[in-house]
Amino acid sequence: MTEGSSAPHQFVASSKSLGDAFWARARAFPGEELLKFAISPSSSGTRTWKDESYSSAGPKVARLANFLQALGVGPGTPVAIMSQTRAEWILADI
Repeated sequence: MTEGSSAPHQFVASSKSLGDAFWARARAFPGEELLKFAISPSSSGTRTWKDESYSSAGPKVARLANFLQALGVGPGTPVAIMSQTRAEWILADI
């Protein structure tokens, strides 16, 4: 968390959903790190880490939400994710 930023739970407590909390925090702290994940190991066996900020995640979350809405998925509709564990799961949850 960057200096001067608010604790994430403050946004969750005042939001109706995880999506609302995400967008409120993205507006308030667009450059702040949302998550950090490892990219596949290199030939030397070392992992490279990638940061995902709220501003870089926002378009991905919006694109996925628009896609699901176009398929007729709405609030409360169950959706299954069939994949290996990936950082994109977090974006799909939002």
